[in-house]
Amino acid sequence: AGDWEMLRSILANVPRRALVAGTAAAVAGATSSTVSTMQGSAETLAEEARMSEEELRTVRTFEGSCDSVVFVTTTRQMRDLFSLQPMYETPAGSGSGFVWDDRGHIVTNFHVVQGAHDLSVTLANQDVYRAQLVGTDAERDLAVLKLAETPKTPLRPLRKGRSSVLRVGQ
Repeated sequence: AGDWEMLRSILANVPRRALVAGTAAAVAGATSSTVSTMQGSAETLAEEARMSEEELRTVRTFEGSCDSVVFVTTTRQMRDLFSLQPMYETPAGSGSGFVWDDRGHIVTNFHVVQGAHDLSVTLANQDVYRAQLVGTDAERDLAVLKLAETPKTPLRPLRKGRSSVLRVGQ
């Protein structure tokens, strides 16, 4: 009981940003409770206090965008050439992407979805949704998907920058 109370006390006092599941965790399939346990330790918070401004900016950027990161998986239809079996599906590819808007558009790489028959998108909260291919630009290795249904929880689109304010070297 003592360990449980200590854990509850730590989690109650951990800042919200330390409880957010990260991009790598979303792609790796870790649960938010795993990430919050790792990130919520006193050692981690003490280490953050020793970070440089540049490191803190990087961490803030990561934490501000990790809920927008998705994991895309695809399947292809194949035919067994040695039998009379009809087409069957086989895993074809996977990769990361991000939520573009609250209407369910997802941006990923063209090579991830090229030749795919079925597409699924795993959100940062680990909910999985089927998706449809909306458009591609093979030359730029970009693809846009649309979730086939509205997610149970609101989507968190990636905050977009303004290219008009960028300078060479940024």
